[in-house]
Amino acid sequence: MEWKLGDAQQVKKIVWSLDAFEQGQILEQRVEEALLAIVRGSTSTRVTPVYVLSPDQLNLGAETALPWIEQYRPAAEAAVKDIVRKFNCPGLLKPKVLTQDVGSTSAAVTSLAEYAVEIGADLILVGTHGRQGMHRFFLGSFAERLLLHSKVPVLVVNPKSKVSRFDQILFPTDLSRASRTLFRRVVVLACELKAKLTVYHVVQNPIDPVLKSGVYLMGGGWIPASDYLEEELSRRKKSAEHWVKIARKMGVEVEVVLETSRETVATSIVRQVERRKINLVAIAAQSGPLASAVIGSVTRHLVREAPCPVWVLHTRRASK
Repeated sequence: MEWKLGDAQQVKKIVWSLDAFEQGQILEQRVEEALLAIVRGSTSTRVTPVYVLSPDQLNLGAETALPWIEQYRPAAEAAVKDIVRKFNCPGLLKPKVLTQDVGSTSAAVTSLAEYAVEIGADLILVGTHGRQGMHRFFLGSFAERLLLHSKVPVLVVNPKSKVSRFDQILFPTDLSRASRTLFRRVVVLACELKAKLTVYHVVQNPIDPVLKSGVYLMGGGWIPASDYLEEELSRRKKSAEHWVKIARKMGVEVEVVLETSRETVATSIVRQVERRKINLVAIAAQSGPLASAVIGSVTRHLVREAPCPVWVLHTRRASK
């Protein structure tokens, strides 16, 4: 199958999810940097700031009549406008305040996700807050559920995500067919941003007892662990070479990095980000029964710890 630049959807419409009453100066700065990096050189990208106003934001009951919520709309709209006014970003549209009468995170996520689909957004930008006294970010509720359920790709920015431009993109992959489908969308983005693309794949070493014995069970027989790792790397390298041809044919500078590691996949990815001065990680999110496990292991770690924004894509949308 031949891939062409027009086959993948380009980033033209962005929904910027913001909190009207709890943004934070550092996070505001990081979000602005990410927005500028995305729209750099583009005259057609449009950004719609969106805030979901619900009872829990106002410390009201879990279920409050919508007319009561609507009374707070003017204050919310004023707060959102005040935030947006500080941003010097081209393509910013009039802010949108969505109201709902159910005070739950799921309802807020659904409202935002459905609005993004309704306006044909290509990307949702969301910032994560560092919580005082906790060594984790606010992912257990809004952002994490958005990553799990949004049909639109989500770009997550944390306070560590300092970036001036997206010219080094890392695409961690398991080299599966589903991941390959997403790869072409990442290639298109790299082409638009004139960025170098690094395809990263890690083969984890066998467990310690196996390493100590120097053997590995494969196909009903034992083989040296070193031979197993060498064969795996060789096999996966051949698969990755086809990806390189595709990217280069589309005019994108690309490099493939395959390695073995005894670290977790997430830790290995963060190490590559730091070593190669990566300023954007693009990663696939699974959908289905294992979604929570995947978000909870690799993507959650990246969103918390990566010193750059993380772009999370879903295979279910890419395959349409």
